[in-house]
Amino acid sequence: MANKENGMDIGDNVDAQQREIKAMKRIFDEMSEQLQSMEESISKISKSETSANSKQEPTEKSINSKGKMPAESQKCFVLKHVFTNIAGWNNGDYKYAEDEEHFNVKCCIVLARHGNHLNFSIFFYDIEEWSVETEEDWSVQTKIQFKLVSSNGNAVIKTMDYCVEGEGETGFPEFMDWQTVEKKYLVDGNLTAEIQVQVIETVGLGKEKIRTFDESNRDVSDVVLTVRDTKFYVLKKFLAAQSSFFKTLFFGNFSESLISEVTLTGIDPYDFHHFLECLYGESAIDDTTVEGVFLLADMYDAPTVIRRCQEFLLEKSEKALYKKIQIANRNLMQSWTNLANESSEYQKMSGKSFVLKHVFKNVANLRGSAKSEKEDHFGMFWYMCLEWKGDDLEFFIDFSNPISTEKKWSIETEIEVKIIGKRRNDARGPMSHCFKKSGRLSFQQWPYFPCLEELEEGLLVDGNLTVEVHVTIKKSVGLRKGKIRKFDVSQKDVSDVVLDVKGIKFYSSKMYLAAQSSFFKDLFCGTFSDSMKSEVTLTGIDPHDFQNLLELLYSESAINDSTVEGILHLALIYEIPTATKRCEEFLLLKSKKKLKKKLMLAVRYKLKILKRMCLDHIGNKEQIRSMIPSNIQDLDHELMSVLLEKAISTKANAICCFAEPKCRFLLNS
Repeated sequence: MANKENGMDIGDNVDAQQREIKAMKRIFDEMSEQLQSMEESISKISKSETSANSKQEPTEKSINSKGKMPAESQKCFVLKHVFTNIAGWNNGDYKYAEDEEHFNVKCCIVLARHGNHLNFSIFFYDIEEWSVETEEDWSVQTKIQFKLVSSNGNAVIKTMDYCVEGEGETGFPEFMDWQTVEKKYLVDGNLTAEIQVQVIETVGLGKEKIRTFDESNRDVSDVVLTVRDTKFYVLKKFLAAQSSFFKTLFFGNFSESLISEVTLTGIDPYDFHHFLECLYGESAIDDTTVEGVFLLADMYDAPTVIRRCQEFLLEKSEKALYKKIQIANRNLMQSWTNLANESSEYQKMSGKSFVLKHVFKNVANLRGSAKSEKEDHFGMFWYMCLEWKGDDLEFFIDFSNPISTEKKWSIETEIEVKIIGKRRNDARGPMSHCFKKSGRLSFQQWPYFPCLEELEEGLLVDGNLTVEVHVTIKKSVGLRKGKIRKFDVSQKDVSDVVLDVKGIKFYSSKMYLAAQSSFFKDLFCGTFSDSMKSEVTLTGIDPHDFQNLLELLYSESAINDSTVEGILHLALIYEIPTATKRCEEFLLLKSKKKLKKKLMLAVRYKLKILKRMCLDHIGNKEQIRSMIPSNIQDLDHELMSVLLEKAISTKANAICCFAEPKCRFLLNS
């Protein structure tokens, strides 16, 4: 009986244990689901850190046992440069790498030899242009990691904290003894230097705050978010509706969902303020805030803010194209390149476009024909002509003397003709036209060009006719003296990428292009899907110009008066300083282009030395007047300012009159 009772007790115990195990299993499953949800929601926060850590080189324990950067801030960027011919340096020699701008911080790497040591430092430029107009001084708190990689793959890493408060240099004057540098760290006489910068907190920089989230909002908030001692009073449900991260944080099974104050780590309160402003519908995004706000929008999975950042970069930002792609690359926006190709800003920059404008005098009494002045655009001389053909008025555009040694040449264009009238305007096009056997395109009679009666009904101004022709060159073939170098399939064995430009394939090297161009560096070495492809399509450019650009990059003499503008155009798009510099040197020393055209190119492509040379050759008001373009649209603010500056310096009385729809200079003695 006792055994039976004992047996029943044992059975009961087993059942109880099984029930307990099942209950624990349910709890475990619920916890697993919560952990998985949490992991999915906050994975974006750590992805940048994971990506950065995965690229870290092994370190020499004897020198650096604590070289790893603490994950205090996700506002992190890397400067990297290969310094050449270091082996021949003497005491006092130094070099600066190219300037870079990240998160409103402009800086560059500096190497120098001081005695028997290598000075490894970073130089920060003054950034007053981004500071807000407040009584508070600006500053940027950073954590900096200096890294040299040896020939066998090991690395020496040293870190420091630094507060940027103005222009200045910081680093390690005795980073390494010179003998060790020469023995272990030079590769073919070159030294690879890398600096990683984490922006911890910024004060007094960028866009002025539009909205407050301080204690004055206590009555309309139910949670306080603390970011580095700055408190933000907000609504849980509103943030949860905008962000899957905050939805999981506030309405998941976490302790934070029950408390009224939550601390957010690893972010900058400056960025978070503008992030909240954007969530609350304010116009918080500009070129000083977009990079930081985009970072937080990606971290917290806030699609509305991501979309607004993307729209700003596509339509309004004045940042260079390579910088926009760099921001998109950091936030893993795989589809951004396709969207950029469709944006008006990209199309404006990538299109080879220009405008011809002329006022034809006394059209009704015109005898014979009247021509506009020939204008140099992309190696061809373009002009407009108006003439009578019997009783019909004919208008045509033409370009003269295309450089062609090939039997067949062509220029694919898109053209729009506008007549600017007194009481109304009239437009024809845009229309596609391919010039082949002749450079002339005629617009004769209605509906292509108005008859005289139609012109007199509001299109003539005091008997004069103002015509604008907008031309975009899509593709040109045969307008050169022959290719210097081949980039066709014969180069397949020495190439690892094929670039497709309007059906023409160029075989090249990813790493070589990346070393020359910030655009190609981000394209081929970043996280875009294109970085893994063996064939990439480049849109919106002319294969004729791209052939010339590649020849120049491969050290050929590809620059002449017919190619220089097209090469400059692509050098701007793809951010290739070497090509820009060589074009400027050609325009300074060899080009036979007119002074007016050189000045236009200098302003458009920011060629400072050429611009100064052009201004030095202007000596009086007549020469200043001759610099004013016939097309007033080409008179941008920078050109206007340099002409006014020169007018004042030559003691000419310069009066700038603004009148819609055009602006003109009146220069009087």
